[in-house]
Amino acid sequence: AHRIRVKDMARLSFKEQAELSMETAIFVSNHGGGSSTSIFLPKGASVFLYHTQKVKFDRRFFETLSYLQTVWVHPDDRNDTVKLMGMVEAALEATSGFYPIYDEPHN
Repeated sequence: AHRIRVKDMARLSFKEQAELSMETAIFVSNHGGGSSTSIFLPKGASVFLYHTQKVKFDRRFFETLSYLQTVWVHPDDRNDTVKLMGMVEAALEATSGFYPIYDEPHN
């Protein structure tokens, strides 16, 4: 079993955002400035980015972060929980090879 934490990053300080990101296996965000905290994700982590436009303005940024697995979530797939869960399960499988996923917080 994996632990899921939902956080409103806007309510956290920059330091808290960075610390949380460093312990995150899968990061889900809208594309744009809010997803910039993903630069602190550990090697092999996945970032799921919801986009609303045909042009993804931060596409090149994420293409150059070769240590992350970037998954673009199409607007039509936002409410398709079966498809999204399949994508998350695949990302968990890929991520687990890079570092252990903990069920409890660790220090």
